[in-house]
Amino acid sequence: MIINEYEVININNNYYLGIGKQHDIDLDWEDYPFAKYGVAQVLLQCTHLNDYKMEHGYIFALDENDYIKGYIEFQDWETDSVTIDMKTVAFFLLSIGAVSFIFCHNHPTDGEDEDYLCSASKEDIRVVGTLFSLADILGIELQDSLIFTQSFWRSMWEGGGQNPYCIEKVC
Repeated sequence: MIINEYEVININNNYYLGIGKQHDIDLDWEDYPFAKYGVAQVLLQCTHLNDYKMEHGYIFALDENDYIKGYIEFQDWETDSVTIDMKTVAFFLLSIGAVSFIFCHNHPTDGEDEDYLCSASKEDIRVVGTLFSLADILGIELQDSLIFTQSFWRSMWEGGGQNPYCIEKVC
């Protein structure tokens, strides 16, 4: 399965879309009953997000069959947080004809309490609320928001990030 990482370039408020990297991963999409499980595996294989020491954010665009059309990454190299630019998200999703999308980001752990860090913060909830509003305007479904730590990932949809039964072990 080939997964494209796209780059959105903003030059004087003119947006351009290009392919940054192509990842050839070993994954049978049919093995995953819900897109979020496939996206989680792709994200870990393509980026090794669970090993990052800084926060990163990703938007995975999906087609009508919940297959990945591509993804973009957000990272602020000067801070330990990530800023999601909504214009970039909108341009990306509309440019590749996404039907739905999944937002993913990590909470770097450094041996801290991973169960706690795998929970949604106030800022996570604010960003996801803004993404919901954007999705509504664009007519593109926001399927889920996934939070990753070094050992676990969690869906914000299942228990609002507080349900211990929705923690998935990183393989």
